Amino acid sequence: MNGQASVKFDSVFWDKTIINDANSAGNVLMRVKDKKGYIVIDEFQVSPGNSKQLSGLNKDKQYYFEIKAAKGQFIMFILRSFYRNDTAW
Repeated sequence: MNGQASVKFDSVFWDKTIINDANSAGNVLMRVKDKKGYIVIDEFQVSPGNSKQLSGLNKDKQYYFEIKAAKGQFIMFILRSFYRNDTAW
């Protein structure tokens, strides 16, 4: 698989963590570029069941994720954080 997907972190609530689901077929190689094509995060690997923090990415910017992987089924997630209050009254 060779492909590219984009995301815009349009809120402070994005956790900016990418996860390769444990049921994915194998490792995924990724890198992140900005809209001008400059590499923002150099190539990194995410193994099934593992994650990578993308702390170098800024709010309100479009980023493109270039993805390389062997043939197979892959499930990838980018986390968005939500505030949760479990305080009992």
